[in-house]
Amino acid sequence: MSFDISSDVTTVTTPTTEISAPKVVLGTTVKLNGTNYLLWAHAFRIFIGAQNKLNHLLASPPLTTDPTYSSWLSSDYCVMTWLLNSMEAQISSSVMFLTTAKEMWDSLKIMYGNEKNVSRVFEIYERLFALKQGDRSVPEFFGELKGLIDELEMHQPAVADAATLLGYRRDLAVSKFLSGLHPTLQSQVRGQILGGDTVPSLTATFSRVMQVSTGVTSTTAPSPPSVHQSAMFSSRGRGRGRGRGRGRDSGGGRGSFSGRHDDSDRGSRQCSHCGRTNHVSEKCWEKFGRPQWAQVADAESTRSSISATTSGGPAATATTVQISQADYERLRQLELSQNSHSATHASSSGPSNWDDDWFRRLGHHSLQKLRSVVSVQPSISSLGCESCELGKHHRATFQSRVDKCSSFAFELVHSDVWGPYRVPSVQGYRYFIIFVDDFSRMTWLYLLKERSEVSRVIEYFYNEIKTQFSTSICILRTDNDLEYMKSDVSKFCALNGIIHQTSCSHTSQQNGVAERKHRHILDVARTLMIHMNIPKYLWSDAVLTANYLINRMPSSVLDGLIPFNCLYPDKKQFSVIPRDFGSTCFVQDLTSDHSVFLRRTTTGLVILAVYVDDILLTGSDSVALAETKEYLNRHFITKDMGKPKYFLGIEVAYQKHGLLLSQRKYVLDLLEETDLLGCKPASTPMEANVDLWRDEN
Repeated sequence: MSFDISSDVTTVTTPTTEISAPKVVLGTTVKLNGTNYLLWAHAFRIFIGAQNKLNHLLASPPLTTDPTYSSWLSSDYCVMTWLLNSMEAQISSSVMFLTTAKEMWDSLKIMYGNEKNVSRVFEIYERLFALKQGDRSVPEFFGELKGLIDELEMHQPAVADAATLLGYRRDLAVSKFLSGLHPTLQSQVRGQILGGDTVPSLTATFSRVMQVSTGVTSTTAPSPPSVHQSAMFSSRGRGRGRGRGRGRDSGGGRGSFSGRHDDSDRGSRQCSHCGRTNHVSEKCWEKFGRPQWAQVADAESTRSSISATTSGGPAATATTVQISQADYERLRQLELSQNSHSATHASSSGPSNWDDDWFRRLGHHSLQKLRSVVSVQPSISSLGCESCELGKHHRATFQSRVDKCSSFAFELVHSDVWGPYRVPSVQGYRYFIIFVDDFSRMTWLYLLKERSEVSRVIEYFYNEIKTQFSTSICILRTDNDLEYMKSDVSKFCALNGIIHQTSCSHTSQQNGVAERKHRHILDVARTLMIHMNIPKYLWSDAVLTANYLINRMPSSVLDGLIPFNCLYPDKKQFSVIPRDFGSTCFVQDLTSDHSVFLRRTTTGLVILAVYVDDILLTGSDSVALAETKEYLNRHFITKDMGKPKYFLGIEVAYQKHGLLLSQRKYVLDLLEETDLLGCKPASTPMEANVDLWRDEN
């Protein structure tokens, strides 16, 4: 999104009274795209300094009571418009709702102003290593070279510190080493080496590269293949997909596929990273590595080249490809197995022997299972079926996090929503949302009735953290579900300075901390419910209990530390002794007295009467009475008052043959309240001389 505003409108009166057109200032020509912050910030400071408004980026705003506040606000809106016009649309949306230009400037510096951008320094070195004049003129070549050197000096300014200069020399050596590696190997190790704030030494970089170099390069030089062996690896282009190919050499892709040349603007695009055409730097394979589908297509192209060459094609004109010794031996074994398949197929005389038809008819099973059904020659060690490799391959495993946790509490918070559950809880809940602190792994769980409550719960959680811990959330990491992508969530994060990180579509592994926490909570809750035979509509209480217990148990991620103690080091883990979830308790019966409880024993009876904070305990089993008193003293703060003399208006008199209960005092109190102490007593409360008759009904 971009805005236009006229900042300087000048009118010049001429003898013909003509008025000149207003001068419109839109912003800098260099737009912030997320990777060029230092260059953009330098250009914008020059631009804003020329407009004499640099104080809007550096100084705090005046008070609203200041007489100059109105004019300052107008100028600040102008600076905010220039800022929005000087960045890409996806970046401007993240700072759109900030109120001042200084807040925008500071937020952009926090999000993109990483002065130790190791990956960008490596890209500059890589472009410098590969930069040549080519068909360009000398001024054009010098202009690009000077721009790269100036940007490099912004990242690595001239200093007098010897240690810093040695660090610059180390970065140069590591960059040269990485730029000369095989593209596939470079894509595997580049993120590990350049992912931090500092670059490891050259020897440490070499050690990391050697750990992952198996299969990409070979430590021993392979023996040179013969002429007819080289023909096996002839290159015929690289196809994309199974219907259309995209050849980079003279061929048109896999087999007889035709290349895709119908896009009129493809040839005009040139990558700023590798210098080739037909793609841009954001999709450069040498920069980010080859995607999965391209690797599968290359494997198909290699197999197609092998079958085409071995069938009698001209080997002298084929283009050879350099491969490692391990790959050569694997492809050689594949060729031998295919020859064995052909020989076996020619000599087969019945369905009991090996046959490609039987392999397909039996459902492409493994070689071990096929040996138990049909006769397969012992020399056959692999099937070499292309359909099996494409149909049975699995997705590659995601790499584990390099940094196990954050450096301080609430630096990074993971969140995810679970549900809906098919059985609503007693209160009608069907979802729950969790917030996991990456530093302590402390988890907060909130029950939800609808997904639309997510934005409200995020505000509740933010306010709780701000009040209880006097800090704020720095980064909120979620998936890209709709409840997290709403405008109110984005606006709330922008107003409170929270960086909202979302995972890619259909890639829940990037939000793995919250996903695994979901599984942990559900496993514990499910186990609690199964053990005590809890009905399903109490699942909400089960997940709350599970989360409470998990927060107070040691975590393997924290090397045995307890999440609760990381945030509350001075508090006890459990305020009360934990009970078994689903333990038997007193059940409320709406048809009975809720203040009298009975316990029958083998030798007698125990009666427990409760009124507010008064307890009357009696019964015929003295042993059970003593056990009940000990149980109450152990779990509650009680005081034994001895034998009762007066309880709830009832007088208790002790006699030899038992107890005498009387409400004399209670009745006298009632008569005194109603002024009836002077009335005469009556043997019955009935009216005198009333005729009684028998009810025939």
